[in-house]
Amino acid sequence: MAGGGNGLRSRRAAQPPWCSESAGLVESQRSLIEVTVPHDRGRRVAGVQTYVSQRLAPPDRSVCDGIPCASVPLTLLNIAAVESRRRLERACDESEVQRLFDLVAIEELLGRSGGCRGAGALRSMLEEHAIGTTLTRSELEERMLALCRAAGLPLPVVNEPVVGGSGRWHCVDFLWADRRVIVETDGHAFHSTRRAIEPIGAGKPTWCERATGFCVSRGRRSSTDPGKSC
Repeated sequence: MAGGGNGLRSRRAAQPPWCSESAGLVESQRSLIEVTVPHDRGRRVAGVQTYVSQRLAPPDRSVCDGIPCASVPLTLLNIAAVESRRRLERACDESEVQRLFDLVAIEELLGRSGGCRGAGALRSMLEEHAIGTTLTRSELEERMLALCRAAGLPLPVVNEPVVGGSGRWHCVDFLWADRRVIVETDGHAFHSTRRAIEPIGAGKPTWCERATGFCVSRGRRSSTDPGKSC
């Protein structure tokens, strides 16, 4: 393996699709394999980007199908160093959904990573973001969340199960529970039939309003303008 026996497949490349641990925490368009090593031996391998970290410790290692990889906490620290704040939030949300998020392990890593690139961003995100609450499923949901932030609105919980009056659970796109408000973003992938995207008549309750008793607002991407949402 590039980097010798102490190298770890790392950064965004530490989450190959075939790896059960930290799989798919954040998407990457990079074609290079990224490897973290404790020392720079001057060895270069085509198609491999090498990073040096002299603070690697045993807890930073995990094994995916026999290949040494960065642990989930180290993966999140590496993502914090090279990705946007929003992509870091999504990675943390995804790790929580996959039951891989370990706050104690992350804090232990941050405790010995003072001054490391990404440490400040990760620490700030942990203080301000409710882990697991903003995992969007589509570009339209991501845009809706960005609109809420741009408008200074309280952030909703995303894709949250809500129990209706019949006792059945419904997964809603955006939930403000304290205000009893739900917003459904009708993307084409999930609401592709004409009936599904037709406006609801004034005063006529939606299935979600009938089921949950919440006030429900619907928005959808315009069928004529892919870049416009209404």
